[in-house]
Amino acid sequence: MASNFQKKTSGIFLTLLIGLIVISFAITGYQGGSAPTTAIAKVGDYTIESKEYQTGLNNLLRFYAQIYNGGKDLSSAQIKNMQLRQRVLGQLIDQKIMLTFANDIGISASPAEIKSQIKDFSQNGQKVFYTGDTFDLAKYKALLASNGLTPTDFENETKTRIEIEKVKDVLLNYPLSDNYLKKIKNLKGKIIEADVAYFSKMSLQEFVPISKKEIDEYLKDENNLKKVQQQFERSKNRFSNPEKVKASHILIMTNEEDAEKKINDLAKKVTPKNFAQMAKKHTQDPSGKDNGGKLGWFTKGKMVPEFDKAVFTQEIGTISKPIKTQFGYHLVYLEGKMPAYEATFEKHKDQVTKEILQGEKSDTRDKIANTLKTQIFDSLSKGNIKKAKQIAKNHKITFNDKEKYNEFDGLKLPLKLKNDQLKSLFNNEKVHLFEDNVYTVIIKSKKSKDKPKDEDNTLEKISAAQNQNYTLALNNEIQKIYRGKTNIKVYRNVEN
Repeated sequence: MASNFQKKTSGIFLTLLIGLIVISFAITGYQGGSAPTTAIAKVGDYTIESKEYQTGLNNLLRFYAQIYNGGKDLSSAQIKNMQLRQRVLGQLIDQKIMLTFANDIGISASPAEIKSQIKDFSQNGQKVFYTGDTFDLAKYKALLASNGLTPTDFENETKTRIEIEKVKDVLLNYPLSDNYLKKIKNLKGKIIEADVAYFSKMSLQEFVPISKKEIDEYLKDENNLKKVQQQFERSKNRFSNPEKVKASHILIMTNEEDAEKKINDLAKKVTPKNFAQMAKKHTQDPSGKDNGGKLGWFTKGKMVPEFDKAVFTQEIGTISKPIKTQFGYHLVYLEGKMPAYEATFEKHKDQVTKEILQGEKSDTRDKIANTLKTQIFDSLSKGNIKKAKQIAKNHKITFNDKEKYNEFDGLKLPLKLKNDQLKSLFNNEKVHLFEDNVYTVIIKSKKSKDKPKDEDNTLEKISAAQNQNYTLALNNEIQKIYRGKTNIKVYRNVEN
């Protein structure tokens, strides 16, 4: 429902906004061409440097490694399949397009604004570049250097950040009519309580039964054995684990006066028992102030070499001698170790074979999906929520019970409901079934006596929330228009 309102009005706003723009770019698509050796691409007047691209890629790789691999490095196949290299380049092109848009409507960051934001740069509520109450230029340069940045790099990044934020402010502050906002308020007041189950057919593949006899028969064929070996090699990282350690540290930066003396004094006082408290009090790592210096689990290569060498040879439950790195002096408390595990084909071939055979039995998988759909639907129809939840739990199906939803915001589901489906859901107290080629959604709904909190349903709050939605919609429209008007040259293939 929210998207329907958005479609009706975003075109009007975009027409007014684009009226401010004077477009003077050649109409071209992506082009090849020669470029400076450090350039990845050029968007209008803005260059995407190799260093900028690599920093963005490293950040994205770390993010996805945490989500998909428990912190382990992604394999080349994973990076390629998720198109992470192309995604980073696309994000940087989007950013340069918004900077072009900012320039066209007269948005810029002044030297005073850049200086002010750098001085106020904070982490966990602390100004990172300050010593006491004073901006510390030496500390500023040292911290940037330790992260592979020059002051010019950081100041340019800060300028970009300010200009992008100003563009967001322009898009956020377009006025909405009271009549429009009142209609939204009315829809937000229509609330249902729902029990919701949903799943994809593919997620049920692991429940397709495969016998040991089937696995053994499959592996007797030489071509099948080769296929299993190839699949194992592609997914080997999923079964293997590198050596990991769990540690906390206290950091005293080298630009601190008497840094070596301070770390040596601390080394005499810290114990495993008081380490977290001493870290909160003394560490100069901003993130360690709140969490007692905790670094969590990490693998070799995640830290600088001097730190790695000391920690991975340290005994569990001990505190290191002071370790000097480019960041300063560290004391490290080693809390735990996990040995490396190298997966072997012999140990995992049955599991890989089972997964291949399960993938080939799509008819069986679909029958399981239909059976579960019927069981959950019938259980909800009879009011047996407990049974429906247990069926869902046994098959790793998402089940949310007694959740509250309003008609304007709708439900956050993997399957997008049409307007007539939403109307039925909010006006008929029954069990609803919605499906497409991938997902199945089962919802038991009834009207709720709850009303929106007055403070959350004011026209002012609704207006602020809707402006957020329009910001995204207008951003997408601007990107679309500028990609057609801006000269975008990509100099290097980032797929490999």
